[in-house]
Amino acid sequence: MKAIKQAFAAAIISAGMAGAASAQGSATLTFENYCTSQFFVCASVQVTQLDATNIVMRVWNMEGVIGNMGTITAVGLYNNNSDFNGSVTISSVLYYDPTGVSTVVTGDWQEGDNSIKNSSGPGSKKGLGIDLSGGTNGHEGGIVGCSDPGPTSANHRSTCRSYPSFAYVEFTFSTSEAFLISADETGARWHTQQINGASDKCDTQVSSVCSATIAPEPTTIALLGTGLAGMVFYDRRRRNNKLGA
Repeated sequence: MKAIKQAFAAAIISAGMAGAASAQGSATLTFENYCTSQFFVCASVQVTQLDATNIVMRVWNMEGVIGNMGTITAVGLYNNNSDFNGSVTISSVLYYDPTGVSTVVTGDWQEGDNSIKNSSGPGSKKGLGIDLSGGTNGHEGGIVGCSDPGPTSANHRSTCRSYPSFAYVEFTFSTSEAFLISADETGARWHTQQINGASDKCDTQVSSVCSATIAPEPTTIALLGTGLAGMVFYDRRRRNNKLGA
């Protein structure tokens, strides 16, 4: 009975860990459902290494608590133990709508400041950055969740907690020197703007600023219920056998 309980507990822990940053093979890194400390905004970011100098980053705005419609207006990547000192070219920025049809929105974004980490983390670190061309005001556009936060909705690209499928915004970076992603070293960072003018930042390498929020999926809950029922049945059967003996 003890062995069964231990195995079942291990399975539940394994299922729950799916919400944290994970490496999928050697070329993809996923930051799933990371939320800012005030839960103003939650996002998922998937980074794919095409080769040493070409990286694709997909961003989903999962939206935060009700009433806080944070717009993602800047995103970036960095490696903890090394600065990126090369140049960055934005090959493309595509918005994939819920049906999977893409729209080119490169003109809405521009190469950002390479200084990705600041006072919110342990010092500045140079990486790959991209900013909304129209500024950082949440009314002017960006990646939004399920709510339309402002008057210029043509520049708002809604992802509405659609991770891991459509819709999302996809950024492709080409770099003048190698930028290699790593599950241990690579961090993602994004800036959000609230409709009331307040701003917030997420840094996946700084848990006090932004951390993964793991919520059990319905299938996990169902498995938990089935497993508990099975354990109860096994325990009763074992006791009945002892009484019969």
